[in-house]
Amino acid sequence: MCGVKMQDPAIHNSSIHTVLLVGYGGANNTGADVRLMKAIEDVRECFGKCTRVTVATLDKVKTARIVREDKNTRVVRIPKLFLWRIFREAYRHDVTMLVEGSTFVDHWSCSLFYLFMWAAFSAKVAGRKSVAYAVDAGKLGNWNRRLAVAIANRMAFVITRTEAAKAKLETMGVTAPIHATADLAVGFLPEPRPLPRAVGAPLRVAVAPIEFFHWPVRLRGWGKRQDCYSWPYYFTWTEQRKLSSSRMIGIYSRFIERCAQEYGAKVTIVAMEELDTRICEKILETLPAHLTQQIEIHSSSVSDPFTIVRVLRNSDYLITSRYHASVLSLPAGVPQIAIGHDDRLETIYEEYGLRDAYFLKYTEEALEERLWQAFLSLMASGAAIQRNLLRLHEEYFLPRRRLNIALLTKLSMSLE
Repeated sequence: MCGVKMQDPAIHNSSIHTVLLVGYGGANNTGADVRLMKAIEDVRECFGKCTRVTVATLDKVKTARIVREDKNTRVVRIPKLFLWRIFREAYRHDVTMLVEGSTFVDHWSCSLFYLFMWAAFSAKVAGRKSVAYAVDAGKLGNWNRRLAVAIANRMAFVITRTEAAKAKLETMGVTAPIHATADLAVGFLPEPRPLPRAVGAPLRVAVAPIEFFHWPVRLRGWGKRQDCYSWPYYFTWTEQRKLSSSRMIGIYSRFIERCAQEYGAKVTIVAMEELDTRICEKILETLPAHLTQQIEIHSSSVSDPFTIVRVLRNSDYLITSRYHASVLSLPAGVPQIAIGHDDRLETIYEEYGLRDAYFLKYTEEALEERLWQAFLSLMASGAAIQRNLLRLHEEYFLPRRRLNIALLTKLSMSLE
C-alpha cells in the first residue's frame, strides 16, 4: 500500500492518510527546520508510516537540506501569491497542520500570519481538519486577533507550547480545545550530553543574536534593493531603527570583547536563521583584529541543524535572542541569558525559573551593564542553574512533549 501515488480527492476515503504541513520552511531557520523534521516524525508515528506528507515551503532547495522527497514525502513551493495553491493543497489532504511556532504572531510579517490562517480556513472550507501543532501566541493587531480567534475556533484543536500561550488564546476568546504541551524541538538529537570543560580549557560562550529592528516585513511595490527581503516584501528600516541597530551591535560586540579579554573565552556567534548572518558579521567586524582567533561564526545558511545544535550544547554559557537556541541547548542544561523582544523567550524563561534574573528586554536603557552583571551572576550560579535546567528537561519538558504524540494519535483515530 505504501507504493500508491499521492492521494487524489476522488479517492479521499483511502486508508492511507494525507497530511499537509504548513510552516516557515525554506528559510534556513534552525528552529523551524528542527520543528519540521520532528513534525514529520510525529505524523509517521501517529498516522502510520505510509502516511502521505506534503511539506509547504518558501524554497524547495533549502528545504531539501533536511527533507528528502520520496514516494511518501512531497515538498511543494508556495508562491508569494499563495491563495490558490494553499487552497488546492488543503483540499487534497485529510489534515492541514500549522507547524510554525509563531503561528498566532504578526510582528514578523502579517503575510506569514495570513498564510497560516488561510491554510486552516481552506481546510475548513474543503471539509478537512486542521490543527495548530505546538505553537505560540503573541500580541496581535485588533483585526488579526479577531481573525485568529475565528480561525482557531474552527480547528479540531490547538496545541500550544506553553501554558502562557494557551492562556492568551483563551483570553482572546478561543473556545476550541486548547492543550498546552512543549515545543517540537524538545527531545531533538537525543545524544549523550557533552563532556564538561576540561580544567584549564578556555571558557566557551555562544551568542545567538537577532536583528530586532528591521521587522516586520511589509508588502510594497518597490523600495531600496538592500532593504528587500524577497520582492515584493521589504524590511521596515528607518534612520532611527538603523541607529538602534548600531547600538545593539555595539552592545553585543563589547560584551564579546570583555568575555575574550577578561576570561580568555572562545566565543561562537550563532546565526540561527540565514537572516541573522548579516548581524553576526557586523558584530565580528566591530571586534578588535587581535581577538579574531577567539571568535567564530556558525551560520544556518552553511551549517545544518545538527551542527548548530552541537555548537549550542557544547557551550558553557549562552546569550540568546533566539527562542530555539534556548530550547535546543536545554538537553545539556546550558546556563543562559535571554535578550528578548517578545513574549516567547520571556514565557519559557518563566518556566525555567530564570525570568527575573536572566531575561533582559532589548529596549532597556542600561542593557549593556545589566547584561554584564547578569553574566557574572550566571558564572557564579552556573552549576546550580545547569542542574535545574537538566531536571526540568527530564521531568517537565520531555513528558509534556510526549503529550503531542497522544493528541495527534487521537486525531488520526478520528479519521478512521
